[in-house]
Amino acid sequence: MSARVVIIGGPTASGKSALALQVALAEGGEIICADSRQVYAGLPIATAGPTSDELARAPHHGYGALDAAADTMNAGRFIAFADALIDDIHARGRVAVLVGGTGLY
Repeated sequence: MSARVVIIGGPTASGKSALALQVALAEGGEIICADSRQVYAGLPIATAGPTSDELARAPHHGYGALDAAADTMNAGRFIAFADALIDDIHARGRVAVLVGGTGLY
């Protein structure tokens, strides 16, 4: 099987996270945050971040990875961030599932 990346995007509250979890579970995937807000720590409720149950069911990467008061994410930085995660996921023979709703990344 060749390395795969699944990208799930759409508007807020459209079911992206639930779909990403279904895909990750069905395809042996790991989920990567591609949301401009969920990447910051301390905002899980305000940004509808994954629940503890969802986090336990499949590997999630990048959620709450940055301190909003001390660090920033931008499109250029996100490319390097996501590329490194995708390479790591593929090295384990798994599918990378990127999910987010802002469209920035």
